[in-house]
Amino acid sequence: MSDSSNSTTIAITVAVIGLIGTLGAALIGNWGGEDSGEGAGPPPPPVTVPHAPAIEVNSATEMWGEDTKLLDLAPGARLSLDARNLYSASTTFPPGSCLGPEYVAYTWQVRDPYPQGGDLEILRAIPRAGGRTEQIAMGAKGRGTMLPCDEHIFKNNGLQSMRVEVRYASAIEQLPGIADTAPEATTMQEGQGEAADAAPEPLAGEVVDEATAVAADKAALTN
Repeated sequence: MSDSSNSTTIAITVAVIGLIGTLGAALIGNWGGEDSGEGAGPPPPPVTVPHAPAIEVNSATEMWGEDTKLLDLAPGARLSLDARNLYSASTTFPPGSCLGPEYVAYTWQVRDPYPQGGDLEILRAIPRAGGRTEQIAMGAKGRGTMLPCDEHIFKNNGLQSMRVEVRYASAIEQLPGIADTAPEATTMQEGQGEAADAAPEPLAGEVVDEATAVAADKAALTN
């Protein structure tokens, strides 16, 4: 083989080796960039899944026995919440009639999937109606109340399983007593004096208006 052929072969070999080295360096550089995060945007912030909202009642309501529970609902499944099982009896406010005045207040939040969950439906079982129900709410988050004998049903109308957190508590609205309302009533009636207190009360079932009273007074004077 001639010297020129050998030189050509050596040159081609060197060129191939150089090309391989260049490609290898480029690949290594890309891998290093991916590992170090170079060229990528900031990572997404972590998602904080909220719990069921706090139960809010007015200042005249006393609340106790707050607790939480989780409901796992497969697609199409339903679970019932019975107020008789949720109401926390106490010596001060033992369970009364089905009409109250005590009740159960609750809130809910779909925790998985989040922020989905809008297919959650809340139903109320109609008493003595052969299992019929009525819709009272729908959505991934909300609040409600149950009378002592109520039954509310959580139904998953979606295509994936749900985990729902329910926060509940027993409550009763403290209606003001006579002693508490007396000062306010006196202030509202100020100016009527003893005449209003001394006015005779009508008999049960009797309707007394101003025209009837004037006619009775004239008849008494005539006689």
